[in-house]
Formats: sequence, structure tokens, C-alpha cells
Amino acid sequence: MNCKNCNARLPEGEAVCPNCGFHNKTVWKRVLAFACAAILLSVLVCTALYALGVADFGLKENNAQYKNSYTVSDKKVLKKSNTVIATVGDRKLTNELLQIYYSIEVVEFITNYSNYLGYFGLDYTKPLDEQYFSAADKITWQQKFLDGALNTWYMYAIMDLTAKEEGYVYDQELIKSIENLPNHLKELAEKNKYSSAQEMIEADFGAACTAEAYLQYLSEYYKGVAFLSSKYDTMTPTQQEIDTYFAENQKELEQNGIKKTSGKYVDVRHILIEPQGGKEDEKGNVTYSQEEWDKCGAEAQAILDEWLAGEATETSFGELANKYSKDPGSNTKGGLYEQVAAGKMVEEFDAWIFDESRVPGHYGLVKTEFGYHVMYYVGSEDIWICEVRNMILSDRTDAYIQQVQKGLPLEVTYKNIVLGQLVLE
Repeated sequence: MNCKNCNARLPEGEAVCPNCGFHNKTVWKRVLAFACAAILLSVLVCTALYALGVADFGLKENNAQYKNSYTVSDKKVLKKSNTVIATVGDRKLTNELLQIYYSIEVVEFITNYSNYLGYFGLDYTKPLDEQYFSAADKITWQQKFLDGALNTWYMYAIMDLTAKEEGYVYDQELIKSIENLPNHLKELAEKNKYSSAQEMIEADFGAACTAEAYLQYLSEYYKGVAFLSSKYDTMTPTQQEIDTYFAENQKELEQNGIKKTSGKYVDVRHILIEPQGGKEDEKGNVTYSQEEWDKCGAEAQAILDEWLAGEATETSFGELANKYSKDPGSNTKGGLYEQVAAGKMVEEFDAWIFDESRVPGHYGLVKTEFGYHVMYYVGSEDIWICEVRNMILSDRTDAYIQQVQKGLPLEVTYKNIVLGQLVLE
């Protein structure tokens, strides 16, 4: 079985894609996959968030333990949707926006740790305010996820505030992408046979969540990641620093599977063209005629020819990927997949990108069960170098964020917080 989102091969019996995080057996993951971009940066952001924390659970009046449960009826949530529950600087977080941050916090955790939920003692089919994350401290899973959601919003807010203070100018391509998000969300809703983006968001996250709030979340997410990435030029370690870090931590790294013989990561761009028509059997499997496959291949070849007739650069390829690709996991980021390990993508795709003759700038067409892929090989890097660099960056990111936080404290009014019903499949 392969991932419906990025075409990566799924481990036997697994529903969660190890490459893009898409949950292939539930529908609520589709809008989460829509938000995936700058994977490395978001991982570092999340590392920083969880390391820092918002509140001291020992002070009941100042943290998520203020209420035993924040769940109320959807009607009450909508009534209190504009109530401000947190501030930092001149930024305000309302209950309406919190619903999205909270919902995504829950869904991301369940998706990323689906195989370990039993170990954690979490049953997502039951109310989260009735299960303990820490029984000894009487902290519920709802309280844990709530603070995680507040942390995430806080992170994006202070990044945008700092960007403004420093006079940082967001890239125009990013601004255009953000402006086009409503159209992409509408297309995603239509693809999944919903009458509107709002109907899809409600189906995925509950009636208390709105499409407007989800789009605001995406905007804050993209801006936060973009600004933090702009800091990486000064944070990125040199090769000598990477070598030193590996030498000093070699035993621990190798125990965690990071060795100098671990192979390579590949960065690749692609444009997925899906065959049209087909016949669906009683199990939902779709087969296509040779004529339908030929039309699909001809369309992919036409796009490749269009690229070759133009500047034929990586940038122009990315522009065509955003325009033509049907892959929701990459068609808002120029068709790019970064740090792909061997065996993680569907067989034909994997074989092409890991061909030993491949060099940066190579291009071609690859046919898989999902359609024809117009390929562009970006490059590769040793896994150990990439992983060690990420570790150093994560440490430096934590230090930077802690410094920024000192001048931008978060204030939360927990008594004003209400959460709608979050139904997980």
C-alpha cells in the first residue's frame, strides 16, 4: 500500500505515512496535509515549542488546570468565538482561532504517534478531558493539548512581531501563496466532494471550527516558519562544527541509528499528473485503460516540454509544479520533497531518485500507479551530516526563541477558554 498523499510506500499494516505524516485511513488528516510545508523548519519549530512550554502546572490559577474540562456545546463555542483568551504584544488569540490550533495539535499527535497511543494511555475515541496525560499530577490530555496549542500560537505570534520589529520583509512569492490559500482550500473541498471549504473543515474538525480561522492559522504558520528560516544563515553550523559534534556524540548517535554509513537523503521536485476516467470496483480500487494512461503520459510530456522551452531552471520547474501538480503534499511548495530516504517512496519513484547516475539538474518522466511524474533531481546529502546539522540547529533555535520570549511574555486568561466537540475517527 502507498500513501494517498505523497505516494510513499507504507510499512506493512501501517496507516501513517513515514514520509509526509498523512493518515491514510481517516479523513480528518486531509486538511492537515494541506498545511505541510518547510518540513525541516516545522520540525525544529515544534521541538522548540515543546521544550519551552507555556505554563507551570504547579500554579493552578495560571495554567490549563484552571478548568477540569473546557468542553462546551458548539452553540456556546460559537457564542464565545470572539472572546480573547490570550495576548502577546498587540496580538490577540480568540476562541475561534484556538479551536483550529487545538484541533491540529490533537490530530498531529495522534497521527505522529498512532502506533504508541496505547503506551501513552490515550484512547482518542473517548473524551480527552476524561483521560489523564499524567495521573500523578492530574493533568488531562485535553489540558496538555490545550497548552500545546497555546504554545504554537505564541510561537507564530512572537515570530511575526519580531519580524515587524526588525523590518523583515516577507518574500512576495510567500505572500502570493498565502493570498491564494482560499482558492487551494476550495479546490481541496471540491476534490473531496464538499460544497464548501467550511463544510469540509467542520467535517474534519467539528462545527466549532471555521474555514476563516483555518486560513488564518495557515497564514500565521507560513509567516512564522519563513521568518525563522531567515535566521538560519547565522545559525547553520559549518562542516567543522558538524564533524566536531559527531565526534563528541558518536556513541549516542550511532545507538540512535545515525552512522556515517547510513546512506543519503535526496531532495527532489515532481509534478504529478493523474490519469482521468477509470473504473472503480467494489473495493474502491480504480483501474485505467491504456488510452487513459496514454493521455496522462502525453499531458506529462507536454508539461516537461513547456519547462524545457522556457528557462528550464529549478525555479521555473517549481512554478509549473504549483500550477499543474495534483500532489497535495507538494503542489504548494514547488513540488519539493526534502530529505527523502531510500525505500520511502513508491518503487518506480524511489528507483529514479536513487539511481547512482543521478546528478543535480537531471529530469525525466516516471510512471507509477498514481500517474505520471515529471521529475527534477535537486541533489543529495549524507544522512549523518543532515541529522547532526538539524540537531545543532534545533539547539540554537531553542536558545534564540528563549531570548525573544523574554521581551514578549504570553498572557492567558484560562477562565475565558471554551472548546467545542472534537470527534476523531
